[in-house]
Amino acid sequence: MQADIVNIIANVGFPIAITCLLLRYIIPTMAKEGDILELRRSIVQLERNITVLTVVIAKSNKVNYDEAKLWVISNGHS
Repeated sequence: MQADIVNIIANVGFPIAITCLLLRYIIPTMAKEGDILELRRSIVQLERNITVLTVVIAKSNKVNYDEAKLWVISNGHS
């Protein structure tokens, strides 16, 4: 394999050879589309859970939800 690498470097140049080798070994370990979709679903689920938890904590501490929502919106968060 070492002779093959030297031969590739001699034929195409060091930067191109290294790029090809990195792509050869990195691409198979990258996230697939299904992984990204699952991560996106998890993030949306987490956001919903945080919202529900925030409402529950606010109500348990007798915070007016509408007032808190207006405060959040007025501070640039949605």
